[in-house]
Amino acid sequence: MCGLCPGDVMTATAIADCETVIADFADIGIDPNSIRSWAVHPDPIWRRNRNQAIVTFPIFVALLVRSPDVPIHREIEAAIDRGDRLVEMLSSLLLVSKKSIRFLRGKGPALLGTFWLHHPSDLFEAVDQLVPEKLPRTREDWEILRELWTGCSELTEEDYCLRPPPSRHSGAMSRHMLGGLCAAGYSTSARKLRRLWNGDLRPLAGVKDYFRFVAEWCESGAGICKKAGYGEIVAGTIRDELLMRYPAMEIIHQSERWHREIADLRSIEAACNPDPDSHEWPPLPGLPLRVGELAVCSLTNIFQLQLEGARLHHCVRSYFRKCLRGDSHIASIRSGDGTSLSTAELVIGADQDGRLSARVLQHQADHNGNPTRESMLALAEALRVLGSDQVQRQLHELRSFHAERREEIDDRLALGEGRYQIETLCQIMKKVLRDYDSVITWLDKRLNDEEGWYRYRNELAGERQSRLGFADELTYERAFEIFWATGIESCLDEGVRMNGG
Repeated sequence: MCGLCPGDVMTATAIADCETVIADFADIGIDPNSIRSWAVHPDPIWRRNRNQAIVTFPIFVALLVRSPDVPIHREIEAAIDRGDRLVEMLSSLLLVSKKSIRFLRGKGPALLGTFWLHHPSDLFEAVDQLVPEKLPRTREDWEILRELWTGCSELTEEDYCLRPPPSRHSGAMSRHMLGGLCAAGYSTSARKLRRLWNGDLRPLAGVKDYFRFVAEWCESGAGICKKAGYGEIVAGTIRDELLMRYPAMEIIHQSERWHREIADLRSIEAACNPDPDSHEWPPLPGLPLRVGELAVCSLTNIFQLQLEGARLHHCVRSYFRKCLRGDSHIASIRSGDGTSLSTAELVIGADQDGRLSARVLQHQADHNGNPTRESMLALAEALRVLGSDQVQRQLHELRSFHAERREEIDDRLALGEGRYQIETLCQIMKKVLRDYDSVITWLDKRLNDEEGWYRYRNELAGERQSRLGFADELTYERAFEIFWATGIESCLDEGVRMNGG
């Protein structure tokens, strides 16, 4: 029991608390004996300290036991054995605020879940971002936070519990989105998003594409001035200021409208592009499949998605990106005469033995209604075929195909510098922003302010050049020419300041 021996100073209550925590590890599939083995130590003081750490900070003990050879874990273990103040010690070693460490006190795996155990850097970053009153309280809250975090940010995938460097921290918009969704209530936000995306929160990650588009629109001058020359960093700042005027849910709805407009635009582009790789993907093996009077077909290009969406009045056309990347596969359940009855989004996954099969993310009929029983039975038969031995080789080949070309597809789908004319950007934004006119008014003033700042900076630069006796632009090369000609060293420093920021 927790590695305690007669003569230890822990009370019976403390022993019971320790064993309760260890039982929580067992409930989520972590070997409790590994925790008990860690707690056993010949020195009774060290043994007491380790058992107290299990009760006080079980999340950190799990990390120490899982990855004992990580250097920072060794430091934490040594500090626990010495009896150091845990809050101060963990805050100092992990570069996490004391507020966040205190919040994690007593939070065990049964509450947090296994995800946060495997992504400790993300755990600290997420807790540090949220205000104390909006931090998760229940297991359901933590699970929703996991889904929101993976959508609003990017996982660091660190295998140790040190916070990522500033370059890996989430951006302003990620913090705005995460904070806004959590502040609105975990269950409330999750319910709205699942209603919007038919139970799947993964499309939240697609909002980043909308952010990039808005930054490009701002940098282009939004049709109210010529293309600005201040670069993507300033454009991103203006984008953040613009979008952060809206609540997180409104930004998500804007993103959905934007994705629909982009899908229409790229459908037109695909129609003009003879290269099938730009708008087609392989079908699922075993399909089409005849099931009684119905047929289950695999949709394999943008045009089929667009036709299916028009027939059934839903937004399957916006799934072209997921299909091109192989993240999802779309199946259409049709009658004998080819009439579309319902549409299903499928994903291919592997079990612990590496066997591939398909599962249904959503299955929608006309106007996102419920499919008929016959359609559901037909889809169930298709799933059985997709999980059979006969198609395992083809499924693995399909996954390999998408994995090999995913980077190429991402590059192709990226907006790219100057991909669209400013008129096209503005036409899209008019349909995305409900308050487009007021946004243009705000943006006009903001861009003028930015332009004024640049003019002011240039004027100061001109004054410095005049004081040094330079009549032309002071580039690095020009500064060295003047230095060699005059021996005035100050021009070198001035050239560095003016060219290097």
